[in-house]
Amino acid sequence: MRELTAAGFRLDLVEPEWPEHLAQVWGGWSPLRGRHLPGTAIFVCVRDGAAGSGPQTG
Repeated sequence: MRELTAAGFRLDLVEPEWPEHLAQVWGGWSPLRGRHLPGTAIFVCVRDGAAGSGPQTG
């Protein structure tokens, strides 16, 4: 992450929530666990102000 921020990228974290309609248990995952222990983190990197172009994702 230090390398990305040093290169001018802005980091964001997207953490999806357990869908309300999904009641099925899959392995160790369930609606109860999804409410208390998020299991997925999606990191987004955006570089603003690149010369001659709009925001770039990478």
